[in-house]
Amino acid sequence: MKSPGQPTMSATRSPQGRAPTQIDGHRTCLVETCDTVLSKYNKKQFCHKHWPVTFPVQRGLEKSAA
Repeated sequence: MKSPGQPTMSATRSPQGRAPTQIDGHRTCLVETCDTVLSKYNKKQFCHKHWPVTFPVQRGLEKSAA
């Protein structure tokens, strides 16, 4: 039982947004030796282990002379 004068907390629902995009079908990683089943929300063709490594571009740094 709450005491009189004590503040209470209430929650509100967040607005309904777009539903996540889903890919149909049972898909596995594109690497032939990998049996990893990809999530229906994963748009990529590779699992996390076989996804090619990319490095972000760092802005504001001078390029070294090669």
